[in-house]
Amino acid sequence: MDHLRRANRHPPPVPVPVEELDYVAAREDTAARAIEAITTEQALRLIASLPRDQAEAVLLRAVVGLDAKGAAQVVGKRAGAIRTAAYRGLKNIEKRIERRPDRFGY
Repeated sequence: MDHLRRANRHPPPVPVPVEELDYVAAREDTAARAIEAITTEQALRLIASLPRDQAEAVLLRAVVGLDAKGAAQVVGKRAGAIRTAAYRGLKNIEKRIERRPDRFGY
């Protein structure tokens, strides 16, 4: 009886031709997702290499999508300071990419 119960709960696998599995594939392109993940990882590394005030500003403005006022409230600074720090941070990232484009895949 135990054997029959176990067999009913865990039936043996049924071989299926590969051609019939194409409907199981995700709608998203796996290669594009991999490139996006790598690009995101590289971008986060670049942001993390910035001075703290610039990294916070770039992360809140460019990644999270907050406006200067909202980002300023998060870090307890003035909106103008956030705008300046984000600008400087993005310029620093731009310079680093221009110096070593091969390192960032561009």
